[in-house]
Amino acid sequence: MLKGKVFHNLMKKLSNGIKKLQNKIMQRLNQALERVMLMDKVFHNLMKKLSNGTEKLQNKVMLQLNLTLESVTLTGRVSHILMKKLSNGTEKLQNKVILQLSITLDYHMKRGMASNSHLKKLLSGTEKLQSKVR
Repeated sequence: MLKGKVFHNLMKKLSNGIKKLQNKIMQRLNQALERVMLMDKVFHNLMKKLSNGTEKLQNKVMLQLNLTLESVTLTGRVSHILMKKLSNGTEKLQNKVILQLSITLDYHMKRGMASNSHLKKLLSGTEKLQSKVR
């Protein structure tokens, strides 16, 4: 019987310890739940504000994008007009450059022919001189 009472007392203590531990755990869980619920409220309010701010931000961004697109389109038109003018000017410039190159080529060809005939005369004179020296 003594063993039974000791066992019974141990079981009571164990049961009381477990109940206290369970109560402690439940208290901590309730506190954690309260904090989570409070954080959820704060988060929900922030999301509401962010949603309103996001809509305003989206409108602002869209306005900026539209303005940028208009600016780019206008710049593209201006660039197109300038490229047309440049193209016409480039053709005229190409014609001018080709004319100058042709004149330069003619000049150097004539000069080359003159140099060639002068070289022939020099070679001829050198050959005559060598013949006399031998």
